[in-house]
Amino acid sequence: ITTSLLMRSCVHHKWDGILLDMLKKTTIQGGDSDVHYTGLVNRLIMATQTRPRMCSKIITTALARNHAFCISEKVLADFFKTAHRANDYPSAKAVYACLRSRNVRKEFAYELPPSPVVSWMMDIISTNARDRVIGKLLARHVLESPLKVDPYDRADIIGSCARAGYCEEAKALWKYFTPRA
Repeated sequence: ITTSLLMRSCVHHKWDGILLDMLKKTTIQGGDSDVHYTGLVNRLIMATQTRPRMCSKIITTALARNHAFCISEKVLADFFKTAHRANDYPSAKAVYACLRSRNVRKEFAYELPPSPVVSWMMDIISTNARDRVIGKLLARHVLESPLKVDPYDRADIIGSCARAGYCEEAKALWKYFTPRA
């Protein structure tokens, strides 16, 4: 209870460094404490939604400590939407890369971000050569995902893949999104 209160106070007063240090040092013994920690971190993420950079640091820190840690899909979707509205691509990229890392995917398969966010991220990735790996991961995630991508975002996603040079992924997405007669 004390840790929870201290962490929420850090969020309120925007003491980000202290909050991250506390998250890193909090011990998890399993059982009830693991459930408590999961609830606490999900509440911290919701409380920092208006600050995508801090929110991304909380998510990546929690997942780095424990790859099996489960973050609510709704909380993640809200984070990605907020990062999109704030045009904070570095934060969205950091969280997405963490969610798609091999260690995290072994434990839990997170859903695709909302389709406007995918379109926005692919557009930025297509003009940034350093993010080629993230772009390919995102394109493959769209193909693997059972979630539907909004029809209005499909052309942008395919175009961004083609512009970035992901020929195989762009062709696969074209075939995936094209209705069969």
